[in-house]
Amino acid sequence: MQDLVKKIFPEVIEEEEKAVEEFYKSKGIKRKPMQEPARVVKPKKKVNVPQPSEHSDELNFQLAPVDTADLPDSTLGLPKLSKPFLRTSGRLKILQVKKYIQKKLEVAVNSTDISVFCKGGLLGDELNLTFINRTRWLNDPKDLVLHFRLKAPNE
Repeated sequence: MQDLVKKIFPEVIEEEEKAVEEFYKSKGIKRKPMQEPARVVKPKKKVNVPQPSEHSDELNFQLAPVDTADLPDSTLGLPKLSKPFLRTSGRLKILQVKKYIQKKLEVAVNSTDISVFCKGGLLGDELNLTFINRTRWLNDPKDLVLHFRLKAPNE
């Protein structure tokens, strides 16, 4: 703003400088030398890096096959995953978990032919992990554990 005033009314600035000089002379005060105004440095743009928070929607869970001893038909069992522990968004749906299991096991079955369970209860494809953690796992401090197997013919 001051720069704009200097450009439009340079004589006003000169008159003000003269008045200030006369004031200091009349009071017998030595005036300090004028310093250049500090340049305003614009802060660099911050890169928005998401910081992990305790309210994050990510959660840890384990995918394990149902024990074949508990199955009515041993042909429904599936092998273990090479990496059963996962960390992902709580918005992940069971249908996506089924597709993951099918892809990682490289089995010749459709993802819709896989059943996923939590504490023995069959989970619907539309449920997300956060919902399951809150309602079925009941926010147990241990990691969520989901079991999987092939669907029985009557399911």
